[in-house]
Amino acid sequence: MTSATNALIDRARDAGCEALIVTTDAQTFGNREWATRNNADAKNLSWDTKLETLLHPGWLVSGLLTHGMPRFANVIDFVPKERRRFFDSAMWIRSQMNRRLSWDTVARIRDRWPRRLIVKGVLTVEDVVKAAELGVDAVALSSHGGRQLDWAVAPLDVLPEARRAVGDRLALLVDGGIRRGSDVLKAMALGADAALVGRAVLYGVAAAGRPGATRALAILRQEIDRGLALLGCPSVRELGPRFLVRAA
Repeated sequence: MTSATNALIDRARDAGCEALIVTTDAQTFGNREWATRNNADAKNLSWDTKLETLLHPGWLVSGLLTHGMPRFANVIDFVPKERRRFFDSAMWIRSQMNRRLSWDTVARIRDRWPRRLIVKGVLTVEDVVKAAELGVDAVALSSHGGRQLDWAVAPLDVLPEARRAVGDRLALLVDGGIRRGSDVLKAMALGADAALVGRAVLYGVAAAGRPGATRALAILRQEIDRGLALLGCPSVRELGPRFLVRAA
């Protein structure tokens, strides 16, 4: 492990964090075509994007002009002071990604980190089993939202076999393709312990800040409760494959 990784682990432990997430699906960045449309170069927005921003003065005032450019608050202290502007820090963080990440790295993190450890970005049953053998507490089956490898297997397709392979030895989370409360119910019915819904919350934040995030979660909760009622299922804990029919 690098000294930066050790420092992050120590900082998380000293801060009382309950869980550490090791992301395995972003050491090499995918083809971010949207970046070529929105950015003139690695450090600046394109003129088209700047013009689009000016066409939304309400968002501009309540967002950028009030709070400034976003910051990577969880790691900004580790970024060199001369590289802490938004785009510059993003490029620096990207350059620090350790492409030598392996199961040996996960094992060393497990030895150093005393609390819950989650490995995100796994998409094979064999890797789920390996994580269980190393004492990982949870695995997030994830294709990184389909942004990294656009023809990767869907996490939901891996989920049932992964659950059969590891039983209750670790928690299985599902990330990617969760857009509605009914998607959460499908994941739970196939054996997930939880579904990650970060994109919905991110859209809420982008639209209306903290109230937008709260509203996005409320919509998901309403859809989940309504779906359970229509299924005649009193709790997500009672969901199972019997509620699903796979299309031929």
